[in-house]
Formats: sequence, structure tokens, C-alpha cells
Amino acid sequence: MRKNLVVLVALMTLTTAAAPQDGGLLAWQGKANPKAAMADAVRQGKPTILFFRREKCPLCIDLSAGAFRDAKVIELSKKFVCVFVECDLVNKNKALCDEFRVQDTPTLIFCDPDGNPMERLAGSVETASVIPRMEKLIKGYVPFDTFEKAAGKAKGEKKPVLYLFVKPNVTGALETALRDASLKDLVNKFILAKSVIAKDNADAKTLSISEVSLLVFDPDADLSKKEPILKLTGKKDIKEVRKGLEDALKKFQEGAGGK
Repeated sequence: MRKNLVVLVALMTLTTAAAPQDGGLLAWQGKANPKAAMADAVRQGKPTILFFRREKCPLCIDLSAGAFRDAKVIELSKKFVCVFVECDLVNKNKALCDEFRVQDTPTLIFCDPDGNPMERLAGSVETASVIPRMEKLIKGYVPFDTFEKAAGKAKGEKKPVLYLFVKPNVTGALETALRDASLKDLVNKFILAKSVIAKDNADAKTLSISEVSLLVFDPDADLSKKEPILKLTGKKDIKEVRKGLEDALKKFQEGAGGK
């Protein structure tokens, strides 16, 4: 009898461990404070996925066991801030539910880096519906991570490449300035690349970058020559960044920095 009881407990433990956790394998933030997680996403300049779910919601469990455990979704999610919003559609996080017009669960809201809702999915959500929405936001709002990738698009659009090198987990003055609303139209005239300064960063090594830097290049440039149209380092305010970008854009358009 005792042996049977031990076996039963073991089986129950294995079953519990094997059951998908709510939210699948994505790195969810904001379970205690979703608003704070959303604000952090804006500070980081990253798009957001909001997952509105309820306790014991069958379709929420299906989503967690399906799309949120898919390898492609997990990989794409690394470019987002994934925000978990526990709700009951009555009291808990009601302000957020009202703000995003959530009427049932699960509801997924895909927001741009400024926190504006761009896409939504609700009810029975399939992996095939999630992936293209994530890819669309990445394509539209997430910077390229190498010069080569950015230059490929810049050549087609005849724009210069604006390349930001940052320190890990640090939002510096240059990055803060670039995200300012007053510079949005100007920044959109460039193709943006952003990468973290690290030993395995080939572009940073080629350019001998060791500090937070903002550079502008002709997309046809040879990085090994280390000849950017513009290079800004240190603490620069919005006015200084604007002036630098305007001058760089003018040089590029006139042909001094581009063909």
C-alpha cells in the first residue's frame, strides 16, 4: 500500500512538472506591475506583446501550450518586451483592459516601441497567426544588428545608415536623444542599426568602438576605412544630436558622404 502511494505521488509530480506553465516559455515581465513593464519597453525602444489572460481560461492554457512554446515564437520574442497581464475583466488590471478594449481572454496586443497598439489577436490563437505579426513589428520597428544588414536596406531606399553602439543593459544619453519624439521624423530619414559593444561584435571590432557611439555611414562605405560621415560620443543633448544628424544627412544627400 505504501509502495503504491509513493508511486502515485511520483506520477503526480511528473505530470505537474510536464504540464505547460501559463505563458509557455516566453520571458514574461510585469506580472506584479504590467504598467511598469510597458514603461520599461518604451525606455528600451522595444515593441511590446501584451498577454491578457484569466485564471483557468481554457484558451489561455491552449495558447501557453501552443504558440508560446513554439521555437520560432520564442526566438522572435527576444526582440520584444513580453508583458503578462492577469485580469478578471471586472477588477484586476481593469484600467489596462479598458485602455486596450479587452473584452475576453486570451487577448494579445502587439505595440510599437512607443507603446501604441498596432495589432491584436483574441480567442483561439494559433501559432501561424502570431508569427507574422511579430515579424511585421520587427521589420518595421526593430533596428538591424549589423552594418551589413542595415546597408542592404539603406541602398534600396537611398538612405544613410545611422549606427548606434551601446553598452549592455544601459540606456545612454545618445540613445535617449534618438528616442525623443521631436527627432522622430529626422531619424526616419536614416536606416537604423544598433548593436551591443562586446568581444564578439565584429562591427565594433572593425571600427575600434569601445564606448557608446552614434555614427552615420554611407551604405556603400567600407567599415575597415573607419570613415563615418558623423561620429558622436559622450553625453550629447537633443539639440547636439539633431544638429549632427541634420549635417550628416545634408552631406549624404549632396554626395559628400554618399554617391
